Amino acid sequence: MTDIWQQPRTRCAYLASGAGEVSCVEVRQVLAEGKSPFQSYAFLDTVAFGRILVLDGVIQSADFDEWMYHEAFVIPAMCAVKAPRRVAVLGGGEGAMLREVLRHPSVEAVTMVDIDEEVVDLCRRHLPQQHQGAFDDPRVELVFDDARAWLERQRSDSFDVVLADLTEPLAGGPSAKLFTQEFYGITHRALADGGALGLQAGSIRLGFCAAYGQVMRTLESVYPRVLPYASWITSFAEQWGFAVATTDQNVDVSPAALDARLAQRQIDPRYLDGTAFVGLCHLPRYVRQAIETATDVATDAHPISLER
Repeated sequence: MTDIWQQPRTRCAYLASGAGEVSCVEVRQVLAEGKSPFQSYAFLDTVAFGRILVLDGVIQSADFDEWMYHEAFVIPAMCAVKAPRRVAVLGGGEGAMLREVLRHPSVEAVTMVDIDEEVVDLCRRHLPQQHQGAFDDPRVELVFDDARAWLERQRSDSFDVVLADLTEPLAGGPSAKLFTQEFYGITHRALADGGALGLQAGSIRLGFCAAYGQVMRTLESVYPRVLPYASWITSFAEQWGFAVATTDQNVDVSPAALDARLAQRQIDPRYLDGTAFVGLCHLPRYVRQAIETATDVATDAHPISLER
């Protein structure tokens, strides 16, 4: 649970960060705080980042910069596919992922699958700047279920794009088996030819990049092409790792192709265009080495065990 420390004129929320450290944000108002059957949550109005969502003591999304996170996440995978029509969003309770997907005019149907109906309902109420009404778009179907179990029940070739916005694979946590070879095999089966999987893959800060490298190695054991990249997220106070994996190794995910498809679709991003994408794909050397030296493929029997 988020720890709120109050003085006469200042309220601070102490939030989890790396092992042995915490971050602190000044809070204007606590909008909602509690515990669902799956996780603790807090919706806070803060001085620095505006309205934020905190799950299990960790910032998940902030009005201040969520658009940077979500554009970096969604645009590369959506632009890797010529005309994405069917999209599955796994997680993404804030609704901002839906908002970004719906900007692509070829999209006909989006299914968002989240395990926590209570938190999603609170996101609809408290994060309107982030979802901007996307939950009410007629193309959107909301499903409250375990993402892996739901995806496993879908037919082959069901989607052009799958976006996995799932919590980190913390040791003993609920997402440990959502970063494994078996799970990525399920996503691959659900994708049509030429389809793309986009995912967040955790922090690439020192001390965490080994897990990122293992995620990339695990993806490479299933997908013929994997493109790792990362973006600084101010409210997270760290660089965050992402990846696009495609079912066809010849899919063009170059910055030039990204720009061409954004122009064709008349999408004017605030953050991610081809020039910005060039920078995001140039990872620091220590991260590249973590990917190159990773040997263990994460499996259901031996998942990634990340400590925060």
